[in-house]
Amino acid sequence: MVKTAIRYYYQLRYLTWVQIYWRIRMRLRSARVSGPVAQPAWALPPGSWISPASMPHRLCGENRFSLLGQERQLELPAGWHDRQPGKKWLIELHTFHFLGSLPTAAGRALIQSWLDHNPGFSGPGWHPYMTSQRIASWLKWGLSGADVDAAMRASIAMQVKYLLQVLAYDELDHKLFNNGKALLFAGYCLDDAAAGAWRARGMALVERYSIELLGDDGGYIGLSPMYHCALLNDLLDVVNLLRAYNQPVPGQLERAIAAARFWLACMCHPDGHFALFNDAAFEAGPSPSDLDAYAARLDCPAASSPDSALVHLGASGFARMSLGAAVALLDIGRIGPDHFPSHGHADTLTFELSLDVQRVVVDTGLSTYEAVAERLRQRATAAHNTVQVDQQNSSDVWHLFKVGRRAAVSGVELSSSPGQLQVGAAHDGYSRLLHAVVHRREWRMRAGQLEINDRLEGRGGQHAVRVAFHLHPDIVPRQLQSNRFSLDLPDGRTLGELELAPGLQGALEDYDYHPGFGKSVAATCITGRMSGSLPMAFRSTLTWQTGPG
Repeated sequence: MVKTAIRYYYQLRYLTWVQIYWRIRMRLRSARVSGPVAQPAWALPPGSWISPASMPHRLCGENRFSLLGQERQLELPAGWHDRQPGKKWLIELHTFHFLGSLPTAAGRALIQSWLDHNPGFSGPGWHPYMTSQRIASWLKWGLSGADVDAAMRASIAMQVKYLLQVLAYDELDHKLFNNGKALLFAGYCLDDAAAGAWRARGMALVERYSIELLGDDGGYIGLSPMYHCALLNDLLDVVNLLRAYNQPVPGQLERAIAAARFWLACMCHPDGHFALFNDAAFEAGPSPSDLDAYAARLDCPAASSPDSALVHLGASGFARMSLGAAVALLDIGRIGPDHFPSHGHADTLTFELSLDVQRVVVDTGLSTYEAVAERLRQRATAAHNTVQVDQQNSSDVWHLFKVGRRAAVSGVELSSSPGQLQVGAAHDGYSRLLHAVVHRREWRMRAGQLEINDRLEGRGGQHAVRVAFHLHPDIVPRQLQSNRFSLDLPDGRTLGELELAPGLQGALEDYDYHPGFGKSVAATCITGRMSGSLPMAFRSTLTWQTGPG
């Protein structure tokens, strides 16, 4: 009871008054659209609509879809309300992100089925996020040449009027930008009496939250590379829409796109895909290369690339080290913004490492928003490449999206000299233990080597420590000595070695790597364990000769 009360205290104390007001309002007042709904005409754009970013969702056969990399048969009409495939899969179904990949007849049949079997304002399809995404998806389909008939236009007008009553002020995250995008699309594409008001409200949301949702370094403040890509795609869609209707593009949107593209370039490995920090999965939306191609079609300036071997994304709390064949991405920041840390993991001072295009040390990824126990395991400190003390989490992640007490990061230092890059930081996530502990970590990258120095500081007590290195499924480790491991490729070539400090008892442990929703791939983790009193210090060293090529 006391633990639960403390958790709710830390969950609620950071909410803004806007969030509190809207959460109360939405519980006391149900959204409704009364009176007749007009059938607005289609407002043909005077300019050209550019082909948007390709989505990874597609039709594989009659009513058989691949969404989020998972292929399933959609049994209609029950499929619109079937939660068995999972929350995120159902979201993608109702958002119609797959629409651009369908033949016109198949798309029209699915839209009509949705209209027939999702009346009113209840059920999974009427969440404000899904409603916003669906409005934009249907109208993008129309801008691409499909006929948005009278029934669709009437439904969109009704969905917009509903959406205006349930804007995501209760969460103050990327959903608010998405709300604004939907209002802009409806305001320009539909010739409705209220279209001017929709455009004004949509532009106000888009301009405000393109600032508030992107930090000074261009990163999405929710600290998820996956959701960052979704927000960047929304920004590009808004520019596409404004140009199609010969409207000026606010300079703020152009600056936001440039900054967001730079941030994404910094957070990608040489294989072209982003790090799986926090809630992140592949095949959930456009890839970084798809977004770059979309930006090029819109004649956006070429994205800036990391021009230094050491880059600090200070507002987000990430760093990038690049030397020779090696790229290391480091998480040296907070778990997330205080008022919505829902997509954060207890992974403070974790990292990923690639050698050329081969990922070596990886985040374990994200596979579900459903099963609480599995969700907690994937968010836990033990599932990341950092130090766990006394089997506790560095931040108190609980339930599906909640966070209690959070680790605070301090002492961030970055330096570079000829042939060496160095990053250091500390966090107090274990200060709530009976005998408080501060974890300090330092990464030193030299040619062919990444040295990681960990130090635990505090007073009193005995502590059990575990340090973990989760390897990509392509890496096959062999234990050479109690604290020394060979890192091999499937063809038998040795890529490098990992050596743990003599005080650490090394072991190989199986784990599941989750590169996408609903996906689990068997892989191996190297762990080192020790027990003792504070202070405790130990070193782990990764070495390699060259990349895998």
